[in-house]
Amino acid sequence: MTGDEYARLTGLIEDRFTQVENQFAQVNTDYRQLVEFLGQQFTQVRREIQRVDHRVGELGAELRGEINEFRGEFNQFRGEVRAEFGEVRGLIRLSHGDLDRRVRRLEEEG
Repeated sequence: MTGDEYARLTGLIEDRFTQVENQFAQVNTDYRQLVEFLGQQFTQVRREIQRVDHRVGELGAELRGEINEFRGEFNQFRGEVRAEFGEVRGLIRLSHGDLDRRVRRLEEEG
């Protein structure tokens, strides 16, 4: 191998190594950009999760309030219905007692 051939071969090898180094540098830059981008995305996702968690907590408190209000109204309605059924039972007893007296009277007369 002559000196010129050796120099040409050495130059080709150096050029190739330079290309590979440049490719690694580009991959490294791309990787860093990707890591930075993903970090930003994760930060956004984290914020959104915190916002959703906060809203879920608010909705839970609102829902508990609504449930308690509904329970109060339902218990009041229940008491009213119970009282009205008591009145209806009383009226039925009176009506039944009056009917029973009439039937006995008719039986005694007849």
